[in-house]
Amino acid sequence: MNTILLRIRDIITQTGLSDSAFAQKIGIGQTTLSNMFVRDSDPRSEVLQRISETFGINPSWLLVGTGDKVIKEHNDVQHIQESLEGRLIPFLDQKASAGPGKVLLEDDHKGRVIRIPNAVSTISELYALEVSGDSMYPTLNDGDVVVCDSAGWQGDGIYVLRTHECEYVKRVVLTPDGYHVISDNTMYPPYNCKQNDTEVIGRVRCAVVKM
Repeated sequence: MNTILLRIRDIITQTGLSDSAFAQKIGIGQTTLSNMFVRDSDPRSEVLQRISETFGINPSWLLVGTGDKVIKEHNDVQHIQESLEGRLIPFLDQKASAGPGKVLLEDDHKGRVIRIPNAVSTISELYALEVSGDSMYPTLNDGDVVVCDSAGWQGDGIYVLRTHECEYVKRVVLTPDGYHVISDNTMYPPYNCKQNDTEVIGRVRCAVVKM
């Protein structure tokens, strides 16, 4: 049995539900669930999403077995107030899309700055940019200002990505086949992309709430 199905079987056992009750909980037929196990086939992405949402399961754990099994809500991006004292970091004109993507500007003018508390991060290379779109709701909202480093890949989390001349902010899980890119808003389906086709700019450290 493939490892994703083993983890799903573990969830079913822990919930104490029968297979039919589990299938009903996630909105699929019992035959569909049974066929996955009989055929040893990978579940569809929407089935994995429903399991994650219904039982609070960490998508990274469900897909590849990494991270905590139970998701601790969407609290991995700290929301802070813009500081009156602290570090000044560049506030780029470019927006990072939490939706269909934005074409990169030729120049990300670094004339604007935003001030953040010194305690946010000891990393020297930080910058801020605005989120456009709702695909990361409720973790990030359209118009939120996120602070990102430029250190590349640092383990599963929320990142600013560049692909096909667009920048995105998404939740990213590394799998043996490349990156599994997830929108926290379940209206947007996850997708896979090759590492060679995607540049990981850096991890989102926090979101700034303007005073």
